[in-house]
Amino acid sequence: MIRVGMFGTFDIGNFGDLLFPIVAERKLAELGDVELVRFSYLQKSASEWCYGVEPIDSLPGAIGNLDLAIIGGGHLIHFNPRMASGYRPENPAIPHPLGFWWLPAVTAAIANVPVAVHGVSSDATLPDWAAPLLRTFLGAANYPTVRDTGTASRLAPYCPAGREIAIVPDSIFSIGDIIERGKHSPQYEEFCRKAGLKSPYLIVQPSDALWRRKGQISAYLQEARAKGWDVLELPIGFGIGNYTGFYETGVTARPSEWPEPLLLAEIIANSEAAIGVSLHLSVVASCYGIPVYRPRYARSSKFIVLDDLPNIAFLEDQPVLKGRGETTPDCSIVDGYRTQLNAHWKRMADLARQKASAEPVRARAAWDQLCLTPEAFRQLRGVSDRWFDFKQGARRQRQFFMHSLRKLGRTR
Repeated sequence: MIRVGMFGTFDIGNFGDLLFPIVAERKLAELGDVELVRFSYLQKSASEWCYGVEPIDSLPGAIGNLDLAIIGGGHLIHFNPRMASGYRPENPAIPHPLGFWWLPAVTAAIANVPVAVHGVSSDATLPDWAAPLLRTFLGAANYPTVRDTGTASRLAPYCPAGREIAIVPDSIFSIGDIIERGKHSPQYEEFCRKAGLKSPYLIVQPSDALWRRKGQISAYLQEARAKGWDVLELPIGFGIGNYTGFYETGVTARPSEWPEPLLLAEIIANSEAAIGVSLHLSVVASCYGIPVYRPRYARSSKFIVLDDLPNIAFLEDQPVLKGRGETTPDCSIVDGYRTQLNAHWKRMADLARQKASAEPVRARAAWDQLCLTPEAFRQLRGVSDRWFDFKQGARRQRQFFMHSLRKLGRTR
């Protein structure tokens, strides 16, 4: 059995983030026995959450038992501490927001645990002061992959010589291997019964991000009702500006509670059409050729993973509302993505089997110093080296870190 640690924001109520480890566990299990341990800032139990999550500050004691560290997926590579309201590690010593990507990658590398960067994306701009951190992060990665060309070009200058950053599709495009449209689980049937939902149905996402389009979307809801469809107002996340009752008219069904991520994916997979802003609402629907109506996105955004998908229509173009049964679903692009991802899953499983002996003592000894490193580089922005002539201890510490980071970049 291989034991995989997966790192990301699996402790917040965002559909895609919660679905990443579920898909990873299912796909890796197709290749052999696997135990997947999820790590995030906050500890969660399966009784209160959709699965168990370990706190990131437990990693030094757990790293020696891992065969592979997977960083991501999702939009992880950034330096914005205000990424989500109130979201921070419980332990203030953990550098935020580097605690769910940079810190576990470097910790795993120090302990000789292979590191796979799993189809991540980055902010459009990355600060100059963070260059040593980005070099160390990519130096720690045995298998660095991103999900879009923009991220690849932004990270390429920090990649060690001779190592390439691969572009892979967003991993949720594998959902078609896990959920079959028309084959309903007992949980799905119970959800429909409780919500009073009948097929065919349109999914509409209630989101503050759609406020400016609310009138247009409300007209689509009335049109859907005229077609004889049910209309399901479905929050795609919770605590992120999604709440039922956003649309006052046209809705025929609302969930009494937020569905767990795999059930939510099944609800999307069996819909007739979808309206929303969520990236992974669009991704899951695309796996089944379901028409999606959504706002346009910036070329520098994470949404470029939706480029060229034939089922995506933009609200700004005033498209005609059509359901899957009124179109000829074209899943050829998504089928190609699934083939690429199957090779990606195999590459990660193979990497886990190549693990050398771990060194948990080194990882534990380095942990406190690693936690201090990001803030040290941030503080050094715009400060000349001469300043350190008066701060000999700080200068020696910085030289130690720079030497260690360069060495790690050469050897990984």
